[in-house]
Amino acid sequence: MSSRNSLRRKKRDVDQLEGMNLTNLFYSILGTKEERLEKERQEYLAAKLKYDQCRDELDALEKEIHDLKLQLGEINVLDMKGRS
Repeated sequence: MSSRNSLRRKKRDVDQLEGMNLTNLFYSILGTKEERLEKERQEYLAAKLKYDQCRDELDALEKEIHDLKLQLGEINVLDMKGRS
C-alpha cells in the first residue's frame, strides 16, 4: 500500500471519530472514544510523516536527475566542440 493511500485512510479514520456518526456514538457509549481517537491520530501522524519523507526524497531525486541532465548536456556540447 502506498504512503499516500495510507495517509488518506488514516485521515479518514480520524475524521470519522471526530465527526458525528454511528461509529463515534458506539465508541462514546463504550467509553473508548478518546483512546481510539488518540490511536487513530497517532497512526495518521505516522503515515503523514512517512508520506512527507517519501515526498522529500522524491523531490531530491528529481532535482538530482535534473542536475545530471544539465551536466550531460554540457559534456555533449564540449564533446561536439572537441570534434570540430
